[in-house]
Amino acid sequence: MRIGPKTLSEEQIFYRSIRSKRFYSSDEQHIVNLEGQFETLKKRINDDYRLHLNLIIYQITTAIENDITDFYQALAAESDKAGEKQLLDSTKHLLAQFRTLRPDDERRNSYFAQADNYLSWFCEQLFLKVISEHNDSAMLLKMRSKILAFCAQEAEYRAELKYNTKKTIKNPNRISNKMILIRRVLQQGVELKEELKVLGSGLKRITTGTAMALVMLFITVLALQAKDEFSNLTIAFVISMALIYGLREIFKDDVKDVLWRSVQKGRPKWSRKLIDTTNKQVMVNEKIWLEYLRHNEVPDPVKTILNMRHVQNRIESQTLFYRLQSHVTAKDFPEGYQEIKEQIQFSFLPFIQYLHKGKAKLYSQSSGEIDVKPVERRYQVNLIMAEKHHRSQKVYRRFKVTLNREEIISVTEAEIP
Repeated sequence: MRIGPKTLSEEQIFYRSIRSKRFYSSDEQHIVNLEGQFETLKKRINDDYRLHLNLIIYQITTAIENDITDFYQALAAESDKAGEKQLLDSTKHLLAQFRTLRPDDERRNSYFAQADNYLSWFCEQLFLKVISEHNDSAMLLKMRSKILAFCAQEAEYRAELKYNTKKTIKNPNRISNKMILIRRVLQQGVELKEELKVLGSGLKRITTGTAMALVMLFITVLALQAKDEFSNLTIAFVISMALIYGLREIFKDDVKDVLWRSVQKGRPKWSRKLIDTTNKQVMVNEKIWLEYLRHNEVPDPVKTILNMRHVQNRIESQTLFYRLQSHVTAKDFPEGYQEIKEQIQFSFLPFIQYLHKGKAKLYSQSSGEIDVKPVERRYQVNLIMAEKHHRSQKVYRRFKVTLNREEIISVTEAEIP
């Protein structure tokens, strides 16, 4: 790909490619485990009501998404345990149970209506998507009418309560953007806020000063030698001094960069605090590493895994190392949550400019005719993940990401003995 420290720096990759979100999470993120979550909502005081409502909505949406994912997997495997009827009935029961909690207080009701509006629209969209993407599934055929009736019922429910104006409903962009904004509001207190800090600013100043001192030492030695050679102020002396100071400007940045890379090697480049948006408590402290590695710097287990590739794939490649170390400092989590889930998104968009589209052609013959087919150029990225929880052993996984200039073609997990 011709990607390396000189073409795409670690800082560019970090700020342009890596995005992450952190949410409170629970082991019981499925519909059947939400029965006990509604009991305490009515008992909450006003200041705490909105937070607890947001936590419940997040758990409900996550639970439905997880159950839909399991349902998709069952459909793909053509399993008899797809459970489309159970999924629909459970979702209906969940919505009915949630709506029994509608408060009488006007202030609380405005919060509840916003959450109810989003939850109804969210469920409708998910089930319509299931029908759209699996329209030819024989397993869904018998449930199709019931799913469509449920979606129509939810749309009518929102219309009766006038949750959205007719103008908003008719415009796909407006209704979609409105729901995205509502979801962001409902994530307050669930999604953790981050405070990012660049590490090593003081060390970088010291390194810059040291590099400048080394360059000036070299320049001073050359200047003294020039003075000995030319005892008087001559044109030759002036020209030699100009060349010496020109050399200083040429090599100053190179010496600084080399020295800084050697000093920074192996050190974390950023630190991050994850903060609860409601009580401003620091929940997690994180350290982040991101750097290019030489072949001899790659850890032995990763080398072993990469050696399992086919022989033709064992060509010279560039290794990019990303490490995230998280330490939970908070002792108390919101009720119903035991851990924090972090979603990391790695984008290949900054890499696209370095990829070739491919202009090759493949020739073949058929019935005496020559067929010519264009061939696209594809690239493969090996992603090795190492995960470690507290004192447990590291768990390694390998994924093969195939892409071209237009899109990511496939992501497949490779077996590791």
